Amino acid sequence: MQRAVRFRQHDILKKLQDLLTELQEDVLVDSSDNDDGETRSNDNDDSDDNEDDKKNNQLAEISLQNSKRRKAKGRPKSSKRIKRSEELKPVPSKRQNQCGNCGDYGHYRSRCPKK
Repeated sequence: MQRAVRFRQHDILKKLQDLLTELQEDVLVDSSDNDDGETRSNDNDDSDDNEDDKKNNQLAEISLQNSKRRKAKGRPKSSKRIKRSEELKPVPSKRQNQCGNCGDYGHYRSRCPKK
């Protein structure tokens, strides 16, 4: 609605205004029907009020319940797994080259001095 006002879209504003007037007329008609219905006995009105209160209380309880939790996708993040010894070692700050032949650091297999 704010967007319609900002851009001066009169056709949308006219439709909204018509809708509001219809709703107001419906409310007035319903309230006049309720005024006519009040001539009934008070016992019937009390039972109707109790039923309405029960319905309202049920709706209030439904809306106040916590939302149901859903299971997240994928593997759960848990700390229950026991880590391997390699995982517990601190990672060196600067990673050096490791040779595939001898396992020493500082060179690759192609430049290994122990060929």
